[in-house]
Amino acid sequence: MIRISKLADYACVLMVSLMHSIDPLSAMELSDKTAIHLPTVKKLLKLLSKNQMVSASRGALGGYQILGDVLKITVLDLVEAVDGPIAMTDCSHPLKQCGMTQHCGNRQHWRLINKTVRESLKGLSLQDLSGEVV
Repeated sequence: MIRISKLADYACVLMVSLMHSIDPLSAMELSDKTAIHLPTVKKLLKLLSKNQMVSASRGALGGYQILGDVLKITVLDLVEAVDGPIAMTDCSHPLKQCGMTQHCGNRQHWRLINKTVRESLKGLSLQDLSGEVV
């Protein structure tokens, strides 16, 4: 089964929550709002901050806010911020090689599949995640 990691899923949940908030939210507020455990929220906020998707401000009115345009932040951006580059197989990962490369004719097919998945995720914005699916 091909799956997006639980952490990447939770990152999407956090970002949608941040998107719906006018004011900055603390890690504790995000944890309460999303029912994601606080240590996980903190870990994800650190990754999202490192990847310049959220900004943090200190103080009584501080917290986390989305950095940038929600129409430009894609699901691919979120998944790769948490999990690293998407690779359906080792041979479709830019830095890995499969031990069967010399004997396998499927490498180009897996790269096409990987490209298709990446393009699909790139075509969905954070805004898309917040609305009704029709």
